[in-house]
Amino acid sequence: ILRKELAEEADRAASYRDWFAIAEKKAAVHVLAEQYGIPVEIEDVCGSFVDYILRDFGKLSAEMAEDTPVLVSRTMDYIHDYSKKFAIIVMDGMSEFDWKILSRSFRDIKYHASHAMAMIPTVTSVSRQCLLSNKFPRELENPWNQSKEKKEFIDCAKSMGYTDAQIGYGRGYEAEFDAAVCCAAITINDVDDMVHGQLQGRAGMYNDITLLMRQGKLVRTVWKMLRRGFDVYISADHGNVPCTGIGKLMKSGVETETKSHRMVVLKNFADKSSILEKNPGIIEYPGYYLDKNFTYLICGIGSSFNTKGEDVMNHGGITIDEVIVPFIKIKAVDNNG
Repeated sequence: ILRKELAEEADRAASYRDWFAIAEKKAAVHVLAEQYGIPVEIEDVCGSFVDYILRDFGKLSAEMAEDTPVLVSRTMDYIHDYSKKFAIIVMDGMSEFDWKILSRSFRDIKYHASHAMAMIPTVTSVSRQCLLSNKFPRELENPWNQSKEKKEFIDCAKSMGYTDAQIGYGRGYEAEFDAAVCCAAITINDVDDMVHGQLQGRAGMYNDITLLMRQGKLVRTVWKMLRRGFDVYISADHGNVPCTGIGKLMKSGVETETKSHRMVVLKNFADKSSILEKNPGIIEYPGYYLDKNFTYLICGIGSSFNTKGEDVMNHGGITIDEVIVPFIKIKAVDNNG
């Protein structure tokens, strides 16, 4: 029944709000399926979403909303408007599916849940830097390498009027900040590490994320920040999706991110036709918000440039599970009563 409902909603979906609702329902179906060991096949609803992205993703920068930045590249702007003292926790690779499990440990916390669209391609170097810098990929100093991530965040915070002493950038659950800090970012890689080491698909992710939830690391970090007067925001740079390898690409064009095999960026346009010819399911992405001097090829639903026949969890593409990420707002005033 839920599968039928999802398919009907996907056929009717016209706006990013419609797709946010579908992403939430789809994640809930997957969580229940893994919890009770029921096989489900609902990836076909992703087809309409891919069409929506190819047609409308370039228009989303004009959208404004009260409960979400809409695009992760407007996260810092959004938070600055709503909070005087804040910490943004970026869970690398966390999908809506993962958040549905992690949120079970948040029952004592008052929060508001929404969603945002990751930047495309949904690789960490692009989307996380955009999230922390208020920039589009084409504006980043180096979109294919994370070495400038901290600098991008600090530059963004300074442009909003924060001083060096007020800006904090940390990694991991134990990140600590000086008393003067009122604009903080924490990046946590656990989920993405699980994705890239995953041999058991979504079932493996369900088990690993459930263990992470029971360990309570994220919720403890959130409480720590709330007690220090920070409003806490939790989001992700991208999600993750099960894929089957269609074969590795010989090195060509730009090496983007060694861990992602869902997309390739080509400098030499001549390489494009041979790749498309050999892999008819590959999508040529229009390059919204990206440098137009390159060609962007993205694997279709359920496939990746991994060893032929190999089942993996991955990201980099334009499916619901990769693009639509949680956006969670937790106000200190609501939780420190």
